[in-house]
Amino acid sequence: MRTKYTAEQINILFVVIVTSLMTTFNSSSLNLSIPNIEAEFGVSAQLIGWVVTIYALASVSLSIPFGKIADITDRVRVLRTGVVLFGIGVGLCLFSVNFTMFMLCRLLQGIGAAMIFATSNAILIGAFDISERGKMLGLSICATYIGLSTGPVVGGLVNSLFGWRAVMMISGAFTLLVVCSSFTKISVSERIPLREWAPLFDLKAALLYAVSLASLMYGLSLIGSSSLCLPLTIVGLVLGFLFIRYQIHAEEPVLKVSLFKDRAFAFSNLSAFLNYASTFAVTYFMSIYLQLVKGFPSGKAGLIMIATPLVQAALSPITGRLSDKHSPYKLSSAGMGFCAISLLLISTIQIDTEVYVIIPILMTMGLGFALFSSPNTNIIMSAVPPEDRGVTSSISATMRNAGQTTGMAVLTVIIGSTMGSLGLNQASPELIVHTMHIAFRVFSLTCFAGIFISLQRKKK
Repeated sequence: MRTKYTAEQINILFVVIVTSLMTTFNSSSLNLSIPNIEAEFGVSAQLIGWVVTIYALASVSLSIPFGKIADITDRVRVLRTGVVLFGIGVGLCLFSVNFTMFMLCRLLQGIGAAMIFATSNAILIGAFDISERGKMLGLSICATYIGLSTGPVVGGLVNSLFGWRAVMMISGAFTLLVVCSSFTKISVSERIPLREWAPLFDLKAALLYAVSLASLMYGLSLIGSSSLCLPLTIVGLVLGFLFIRYQIHAEEPVLKVSLFKDRAFAFSNLSAFLNYASTFAVTYFMSIYLQLVKGFPSGKAGLIMIATPLVQAALSPITGRLSDKHSPYKLSSAGMGFCAISLLLISTIQIDTEVYVIIPILMTMGLGFALFSSPNTNIIMSAVPPEDRGVTSSISATMRNAGQTTGMAVLTVIIGSTMGSLGLNQASPELIVHTMHIAFRVFSLTCFAGIFISLQRKKK
């Protein structure tokens, strides 16, 4: 018998899907517009990197503090605030007259994205019965991967035809859809006075967390390019240690360290981190291989690489439903296995490897993503009580971004060790392929280690 959903349930699902798509699309689609933005505002190559960095750092370092605020106030209201801030940031970007204004707008988008990350999945699973959590999370995660994977393809095409402001307008259109839906058809609880919830929110701990994670992630992103890499990384690690120590003894912690005592919760988050760290570089390096080694134009390269998100998008809702009826532990572990196999196969690709061989490998990666992500997120969100779902949703987003940053840092080290000071356009096809082999052998080993960790979750 087909399940009947209320109008509010349908609207919540729509809002979560669109916000998942727009936040990740915004972060990935603007990458190919960087040269145009640099030329328009006349800034240095060093400064232009902050277009991506400031958004990523704000969204990741603030998501857990906003998750705590959402848990003690109202998640829908925090989501609405985040959507509005994100939309204002997008709108003002279109009218930026200088680089400073543009960067402030990107910061505002990052803050809005942090509020969205902190609430979307928590609101989603709270609106549906426990028997349908995996199915709904599968749809949300499907949108996340579509945004991450298609952003560079769509963004590059739109930027080449209409400029970077047109790319930003796509995010603006998504935002308007969410505003219309979240403000009219999703209910909120009674307003909670500031005097009642403010004592439950530790501002000092939130700032300590934000500074520590921002320092650590930015430090890792500077590997091979700046002498600030090591000191920033050390500062981040030290402040992170102090934050955890402080949270263990706090009466109202921003992050409940005790959540990680649950084996399923801890190992599922670690598995997510390893999965993102292992697989994030695929899009980056395969685009280099297809364009610089195979000689394909960017449009054709994008069409080939769309194989991964297409499979993932088609199968995620299905694997999400399966995780409601069958063991999500086995499904997510199998997904990690398919990812590891596909990474190993990428490490065998040669200069003359045909496209009909490459596409099935990318499709295998999509299958691995679909099997892993929805069931793994289902495990994480089901392992915590309802009052902690906001922070838990934030932790999932943090694991994704931290894993991506770590993966790119590892790739940067490998490229530096093989290519030295050579630019990618200066490297020979043989050297690029050699570097790709080393990188994806390392990533496949990391992913195989993730299988072992994933299988530990049910042990007592």
